[in-house]
Amino acid sequence: MSFSPNLFTAHLKTNNGIATNGNFLIEIQDQGKQETTMMCHTASIMGKSLNANSQIYGYGSEYNLPVNEAFEDLSLSFNTTLGKNGELPERTFFNNWFNEVIDPNTNMVGFKSDYAKDINVYILKADGKKGYHQKFIKAIPLTMSDIELNSGTQEVISFDVTFTYDNWLENDRIDM
Repeated sequence: MSFSPNLFTAHLKTNNGIATNGNFLIEIQDQGKQETTMMCHTASIMGKSLNANSQIYGYGSEYNLPVNEAFEDLSLSFNTTLGKNGELPERTFFNNWFNEVIDPNTNMVGFKSDYAKDINVYILKADGKKGYHQKFIKAIPLTMSDIELNSGTQEVISFDVTFTYDNWLENDRIDM
C-alpha cells in the first residue's frame, strides 16, 4: 500500500491527532491517600524486555524462550517551589519518604508495606483529561540527586529521583 495523504489525515482525525510528550501527570499514591505531584517535569513511559534462556528441543535444535520480565528503574525529575516558608516542599516530600525507608536516627530499615507507594504516570488528552496510564506498583525511591546551587544564575531548582518497583501495568490491566 502506498502512502496517501488523505488516508494519513483521516487516520489522525480518527485517532485524535498526534500524541505529544509535554502533557502528562504524575500521581503518587500512599495507602489509599493520593498525593498528586504537579512539579514533575520529566518522566518515562517504560518499555518492556523479556529475559530468555536457551532451550533444546527434539534432536538438538536450540531456541531462546522467554522466562521472565525485566524492569528498568523509573526516573522522574522534579522542579521545586519555595513553599510557604522556603522549605522546598517537593524535596522535603522525598526526604521524608527516604526517612520512611531507613530511619536516619537508628539506621533501621522499615517494612516495605509501610513505605512502598504506587506511582501513576498519565498522558493527558487534548481536553486535559487522563489518557494512557502506567501504574508502577510498590515503588521505592533508590536515589535522589544533588541540587546544584550557583550564585551566577537564576535557574529553576530541580532534582531527579530514581525508583525501583515490583511491576508496572498499563491502561485496562491496572484494575484486573
